[in-house]
Amino acid sequence: MFSDLIGKSHTDVGMCAGLASIACARLGIDLPDWSDICIDQAHAEIEKRKELFEAVEVPQPGDLVHIRSMDDRHHVAVVINRTHMIQSTSANGVHMIRIDHPWLASRLIGFYRYAA
Repeated sequence: MFSDLIGKSHTDVGMCAGLASIACARLGIDLPDWSDICIDQAHAEIEKRKELFEAVEVPQPGDLVHIRSMDDRHHVAVVINRTHMIQSTSANGVHMIRIDHPWLASRLIGFYRYAA
């Protein structure tokens, strides 16, 4: 379902927000279009749209993963199954990563389900 995206560059998919829209659409979830949001605006956009999302403890496919990146910017990934998420980063492009990966442990802000 996502193999055609793996390896694409960060900009090919509209950065992390664009990938979130694409991945959720493939999972049957019609997110608001965030593809034009630059990384400096991501936190403000997430805060502005928080009423559209419900925080969840146990993520399911299609849930967003809100992450603080190494330089304290905000990043979004998407849960694609019970063990993995898909994300797009400038360093690695589009790739899958385990939800329990040590990299995520200190950066995870939370899991959110689109509720609109």
